[in-house]
Amino acid sequence: VADPGARSVHARRSVIIGMAIFIPLCVVVAVGAPLLLHLLGRQYAIQGTPVLRFVAAAVPFAAVNVLYLTLARVVRRVRRSVMTQVVSSVLVNGLTLLLVKGDGVAGVGFAFLTGQAIISIVVGPSLIRQYRSLGRPGGGVGNDSAVLGL
Repeated sequence: VADPGARSVHARRSVIIGMAIFIPLCVVVAVGAPLLLHLLGRQYAIQGTPVLRFVAAAVPFAAVNVLYLTLARVVRRVRRSVMTQVVSSVLVNGLTLLLVKGDGVAGVGFAFLTGQAIISIVVGPSLIRQYRSLGRPGGGVGNDSAVLGL
């Protein structure tokens, strides 16, 4: 943030490092969920495996959302950042209320995955435009005020 010229380098590095770490980790957690949770007990593994798998599947969507929120904060678009978080909370909590009665704790995990996916689909196109503009002369975070719009 302090060095606008380095924003593109930092943003690209963050995306590359994030993908290199989180994608394999999500696969390991999703596949190994029953074994990992079995360490806490058989019943815990039975109840928790679907939730952990839903959360692992939500991580890539959550990463898109975090990157969007980070770029919004960098360019001081506080309202967009807050609105994104409010909508995400309403989605996840609303879906949780609908799903928890029928699906139990797995419904909570599915609500989280669905909420993160919906938000990332909405903010994704503007985030892609923002990311692509980083490599262009005169491009970069904050040079196009419409790019971060919801």
